[in-house]
Amino acid sequence: MKVIPANLPTTKSLAKSLFENLVDFLDLDISLQQGYELYAKALGYNNWHELSKVVQKAHIPMYLDLLPESEQEDAQIVICTRLAAELGFDYLHGRVFNAAEASGLGYSPKKASSLKEMVTPWGIYSEKDIVAPGIIWYETPSHGGYWLSPERQVQMEKIAGTTQEWFEEDCEAAKVEAVFKEFFDQKSAAARLRKTFPELMKRLFNLSPEEYDAQRHSDALKAFRSQPDIWFVVDRLGYMNKIREYSAFGYFAMKGSDATLWFEDGNKDAVTRGAYFVTAPSDFELMAVGEPLPTSCLPVPVENDQNTDSKSYFGGRLHTLEDFMINRQRIV
Repeated sequence: MKVIPANLPTTKSLAKSLFENLVDFLDLDISLQQGYELYAKALGYNNWHELSKVVQKAHIPMYLDLLPESEQEDAQIVICTRLAAELGFDYLHGRVFNAAEASGLGYSPKKASSLKEMVTPWGIYSEKDIVAPGIIWYETPSHGGYWLSPERQVQMEKIAGTTQEWFEEDCEAAKVEAVFKEFFDQKSAAARLRKTFPELMKRLFNLSPEEYDAQRHSDALKAFRSQPDIWFVVDRLGYMNKIREYSAFGYFAMKGSDATLWFEDGNKDAVTRGAYFVTAPSDFELMAVGEPLPTSCLPVPVENDQNTDSKSYFGGRLHTLEDFMINRQRIV
């Protein structure tokens, strides 16, 4: 199957859209004519000249969205893989796919226009959640983040001194959650901001990073002392898919009495009584360091000579008690 746009003006318009999105998503330094060539070759033509001749003859237009739905995805992958190859990749690069999808590569002008309205900096969104008027969370297959309306952007600039429309999930999202306090849990927001933008702590929470650390340390010790027999999260290990087939999150936990000994005195014997846990399939609420471990969490063993299939990982490698005692700060 070969995509055949309706006419030359339509073909140029679709090719220009691909060019613009390639520049945006991949920061390419190419000319519009080079964009035309990439569009033609992605659709399976030898060059732009061949494509332009085809669309100027009598023909029946053919686009991906005219195919049965069951065939559209495979055809789209073929086209995008061709484009990636023309750009020097031997695989379908994620940003190439995002740029192609955002431009509606292979689709009719109507479909391409509808896709354009779904574009985020991380590609076409698959889900969105209106957190509040002017604050929307967008999720794509690869990434996500917040979008702010112009009115919310003005508020953000006044409060945090930041001028932007999109806030990606790994770091920038912490600003949104810390600024618009009425819509987000501020305990989590402060923890995220401390990690990603400590220079904003004083401005947004009236605490220096050091003051915030001391406060969290004090609060955690109070919780440990008041509940000595309760398991507490003392280290977040990240996603533990090597342990469970589902998307589990791992923790290293200690009982309150042992956590007190470790955080106050650095008692290593107390740490050896700690244990590894992962979230259960039915309960995926992420807990912060210093919070009680959910009772639904499941214990897991640490890798040893007898058990090579069940591993606890930290930072992409085996996490050991020695890692925790030596490399982790004794501050919550």
